[in-house]
Amino acid sequence: MPRFLYRFLGANKPNRLRQIIVDNALYLSSADYFNDPFDCRYVLTSAASVREQLRLHEAIVKRQMPGLRGLKRKELVRRSFRNSGYDQSDITRTAHDETIRTAGICCLSTDAKSILLWSHYGESHRGVAFQFKVSAPTALFLLTNPVSYRGPQDDLPSIDASYDPHTDHGKHLIEVLFLNKFKDWCYEQEYRLILTDRAKTAIRFHPDHLTGVILGCNASDDTRSYVRELIQESRSTPRLYQAQTVDNRYRLRVVETN
Repeated sequence: MPRFLYRFLGANKPNRLRQIIVDNALYLSSADYFNDPFDCRYVLTSAASVREQLRLHEAIVKRQMPGLRGLKRKELVRRSFRNSGYDQSDITRTAHDETIRTAGICCLSTDAKSILLWSHYGESHRGVAFQFKVSAPTALFLLTNPVSYRGPQDDLPSIDASYDPHTDHGKHLIEVLFLNKFKDWCYEQEYRLILTDRAKTAIRFHPDHLTGVILGCNASDDTRSYVRELIQESRSTPRLYQAQTVDNRYRLRVVETN
């Protein structure tokens, strides 16, 4: 794991700035709002047996009607299966798509000096980047996983259609659904915090995780003043940094400031 992870944010989102610095909370986005149409895409690779399809229908009936038992449940499962017109791949895809839609995702990077990251996610270098210590004091950021980058010769990530979408929430499923992108995005050096059923919510982190706030090289005086005010209110004690362009180089540096 990297020592630090960084979250970029535009200065045009003052409430989100406050949420992170003062409330010590990270917003978890939905994949519906991602800017890459290939993000979270996958393929199903096999058909299922009738027995496996019945098992999936039984899982759905059990979840939706937990009080129904014995022969009545079995009969409802059979009737549901006969009337559905779906095969297992339809059921599995619907369930996985729902998992993607409802998952809460926070996208972070290992690189605080990426010119493109500042341009794309830091409001054209007018925003800020937050520095989070990964290893302590809690395990929250240890739950992050690196994104893998695939080339044009690679197929989309695949998952077996016989996976039970209602019980299989292991690492392989998370990897297939959320942790693959096209290689053009590799500059992001991305890690993702992924929490099921938490889309469009916020998760709190221990104040000591926030160790730095970096101002973009084009940050305005108003942004600097606002960030300083938020740090004064915060239970965190982050250091304040300034990103600067390097003379005669296509490069950024980050220096501590007051």
